[in-house]
Amino acid sequence: MSAAEAPPAVDLAVLGWDPEWAEQAAAVAAEAAPARVAIVYQDRLAVRGAAGQFWAELRGRLRRRQSDDPLAIPAAGDWVLVADNPGGGMATVEALLPRRTRLIRQAAGRRTMPQVVAANVDTVFVVTTPNRDFNPRRVERYLAAIADGGAAAAVLLNKVDLMEDPTPWIADLAAVARGAPILPLSAATGAGLEALDAHLGRGRTVAFVGSSGVGKSSLINRLLGDERQAVAAIREEDDKG
Repeated sequence: MSAAEAPPAVDLAVLGWDPEWAEQAAAVAAEAAPARVAIVYQDRLAVRGAAGQFWAELRGRLRRRQSDDPLAIPAAGDWVLVADNPGGGMATVEALLPRRTRLIRQAAGRRTMPQVVAANVDTVFVVTTPNRDFNPRRVERYLAAIADGGAAAAVLLNKVDLMEDPTPWIADLAAVARGAPILPLSAATGAGLEALDAHLGRGRTVAFVGSSGVGKSSLINRLLGDERQAVAAIREEDDKG
């Protein structure tokens, strides 16, 4: 594995590795090393393992399988088992471990194809805002997709600092929430963020979904404590940013 751009080694438990994953890995390919998919490119993966971040590629049976089944294509969050390249080049993915959860969307193209956009997520946060783009039915569709994939869900009503009373919006969301908690908060002020603590922590994986401009990047930056995601100012003409 090439470590030219690798960050310091990490504890796999921080990435979500646990004894159940280890048991599955031992049964599939005991000699291979576990790594979690961070980014998916067309023919290669950026993965993180105990050695840090490195590149890996699919070969042979796995590559043929993904050409037949779009859901077999590795996605961000997947756990894979990798083997070193003896020549010191790109690592090889030996196996894709069965997913505990998955978030699927229909990819556009000549044919509508299902695509796994995230795997092994514990909680998916559906972010919306009390402005002109507010759409409970869209939130309901997100929640249905999350439930189908097996993950937990929570609805984040962001930017409540811009409203005098968010109660009507909360009531509209409650009608479609499927039992998911509705958490009013503000990425700008930090109000209400403590409600996310129950879903966060060592080894837990979360994802944020929602329309453009609802503040997903601002929330992520606030939780991480730095500006890793680019954000834009709110535009008066459409309340987005």
